[in-house]
Parts: sequence; structure tokens; C-alpha cells
Amino acid sequence: MDSKRVRSQAQIECERYLRDNNPIGNISLKAERRVKQAIDWLLYLSKDKVFYHNKFKRNYHFRINFVTLTLPSQQVHTDQELKAKCLNHILTLLRTRWGVKNYVWRAEAQRNGNIHFHICTDAYVPWNELRNSWNKIVGKLGYIESFKEKHGHKTPNSTDVHAIHKIRNISAYLAKYCTKNSPNRAIEGKLWGLSHGLSQIRSAVDMRYNELEDELRQIFKKFESKVRVSEYVTVCYASVKEWACVVKGRLYSMFMRYVLYHRDGCPTDPYDHLINIPVTSHENNRYISKRNNPQLMLTL
Repeated sequence: MDSKRVRSQAQIECERYLRDNNPIGNISLKAERRVKQAIDWLLYLSKDKVFYHNKFKRNYHFRINFVTLTLPSQQVHTDQELKAKCLNHILTLLRTRWGVKNYVWRAEAQRNGNIHFHICTDAYVPWNELRNSWNKIVGKLGYIESFKEKHGHKTPNSTDVHAIHKIRNISAYLAKYCTKNSPNRAIEGKLWGLSHGLSQIRSAVDMRYNELEDELRQIFKKFESKVRVSEYVTVCYASVKEWACVVKGRLYSMFMRYVLYHRDGCPTDPYDHLINIPVTSHENNRYISKRNNPQLMLTL
């Protein structure tokens, strides 16, 4: 009798992924949740902005800017080279030249096999300046000359910039766009990334004594279907937008302190007040306090 353990296809793929460090061109469920969370925070941390549309002679209000970058001619470099030499360069310009603080980027393949990039940013980027900069960057690798040989000029329409302001649920729209798996060829290496600020946002954590019972009772009632109770903790699963709409009082103060810390660079660490709080154990990535000293942990 063969005693060799039979493994599932999922286990085999997981082992190959860990061995080769290759995501097979698809975003995992865990990464999908991480991207959706980052987009929620990106939307909430972004300030309202106004831009004037010359064609329609009116102002538009928006928070998120959506950028698409493509190659003007057939790809001849590896995906890794293009991300290192072109994507990283344009991300640096977004931060230093156009004041972008938070962003989420996604790489995928077009039907013609070329890699292209989508970037959600918290600041507006002039389309003409972005196009000139991107064409200059990819031109160093010969893509503009290849375009000229075929089309007779050196100004390819290689970028697209538009502000997102007409979508009812912007967060869901962007999350779906940035996490969908392409039916085209697999992308080598990393498929998505975040700005440093967004990558530091995991959970807003606060621990309190039983002084917020009334506020919490109202919140748990509001999100009754999203509350999970265990022996040690009660967890309420709510999105950033949902939480911001209902939270009040001291919970609102904690929430806004965390938002301002990550949005405006508030010098005060939002976790300083947790230093002297006694915690006795750590279980399943959640802090558990002494039974005779009940406390509350808030996680967004």
C-alpha cells in the first residue's frame, strides 16, 4: 500500500508559488482583500478636489484620479525590466512633481501581449505633462523610435488620465477594476503595489475600558449582521465608509486621529496612548486582555 500522502491541486500550486515566487499572473484572494482595503483608505484619505473642464466650461468635483500607461510599440523587454525602469520612474515623478501621496497600481497584459499599468492616485495629474514624461521614459528603451518607424511621428497617445466622479460606488468600481484577473498572458513578478503610506495602514487599533458601552451598543445594533461574538472578543466587520458614517463621540475621535496621522502626517503617533495598557496574551493576531480588566480593541 502506497503511504504517500495525496495532495490537492491547490496545495501543489501553493508549493510551486512558494518555490518559484511566481504568482502565475493572478491575484490571490488575500491580495484581493488587501487591494480593496487599500482602495477604501485611498478614497477616504483623499481630499475633495475641483478641476475645470475647458470643453464643457464647468467645474467637476472628484477625489480619485485614474491613470493608464501603455507601451507605444511592441514590447521587447521583460515585465520585470519595464517595472523597474519605467513604472518605478513614473511613480517617483508622481510623488515629487505632482504631489501624489497615496496610490495603488496594477499591472496586466493587453490583448497584443504588451504589459500596461493602471494607477489610482489621490491627486490630479495633467494629462499632457504625464504623457510627455512617460514617452520620455519609455523612449530611453527604444519604444518611441519603434513607434515613429510605423506611424511617422514621435507623440504616441500612450497615457490616459481621468478623474472618477460619476460612479455611484467608486470604491467597489476601482476594486473590481484593479483585482480582476486578465484572460491574456500572465504578468511576470509583482502584479500590484501600494504607496508607502497606504502600505503602512493595516488596522486602526485602540483599546479602552468599558466606558464606551452605550456607543458600542448603537454600533452593534446598526451592523447586527456583521457582528461576531467569541469568548474573549466581539468583532464588528464594517468598511471604512460605513464606520465613518455612524461612529460618534470618543470612537470618532480615535478614528479621526488615525485618519489625520496617515493623511496629513500628524506628528503624534496614534498608538502612543497604548504603551501602558496591560495585555496578557496574543491569540490569532488579536490582543486579549485580562478577564478582570476588560478592555476593547477597535480594528478597521
